[in-house]
Amino acid sequence: MDFESIDKNRYERQMKLPFIEKDGQKVISKLRFLIFGAGALGCSCAEYLTRAGVQFLRLVDKDVVEWSNLQRQHLFSEEDAKNATPKAIAAKNRLEKINRHVQIEAKVLFVDASNIESLLDGVDAVIDATDRLQERFLLNDVAVKHKLPWIYTAIQRGTSVWLPLTSTDTGPCLRCAFPEKPENEALNGGIWGPAVSMSAGMQVSQMIRFFIDGQIKTKSSVLSRMDLWDNHLIQIPIEKDPHCPCCVHRNFEFLEPSK
Repeated sequence: MDFESIDKNRYERQMKLPFIEKDGQKVISKLRFLIFGAGALGCSCAEYLTRAGVQFLRLVDKDVVEWSNLQRQHLFSEEDAKNATPKAIAAKNRLEKINRHVQIEAKVLFVDASNIESLLDGVDAVIDATDRLQERFLLNDVAVKHKLPWIYTAIQRGTSVWLPLTSTDTGPCLRCAFPEKPENEALNGGIWGPAVSMSAGMQVSQMIRFFIDGQIKTKSSVLSRMDLWDNHLIQIPIEKDPHCPCCVHRNFEFLEPSK
């Protein structure tokens, strides 16, 4: 997308923000993202980024739209659920109606160690919209290996969790915060829709800030946990682990096919 050729009125209110302005909007208009997952988080992040005016989104998800998704995955319609439309394709169809200037690529694909690196072609960063820690460890390995910024986000019932992992050289990675390998995870718990919006909003805001303000060289980050129902926020500093197998010793075990 050529910034000079678009309708500036579309982003007028965004460019009035002192931390965006015209120069920031020019940065946004060139950003290219891989969105790993097109469920609740993926829908919210993709819509925020599309409305903000990024250049390109690659949406990757293996699942189809189901009726139980409609409560929180707001890019999808009842027709998508009735037709069992693949989520990546349904999201692409909706996003193209929101902003025709944004290039949207949909891939109906199961992501694992054999193909995740091929999905990084031409992207500036990865949006975490997965729902298992196992997948996030895979994402962490590939992001550290290729020095791509990302932000860990999760939803736990009515609680939003996020951890910026954008200091690709000096800062902590996900293994610094969660050193143990993930066990089998149960995904049948309830999810409060507004908690999704909170995590997605923080992820998109911090990611765009990273590209506008530049990388902050720091050895620490902050894990935030916001309970939207009880209005309670906890923040825990996360330091880089000097013995981390991933970001220090560069042992990318989750990129091995057997993991």
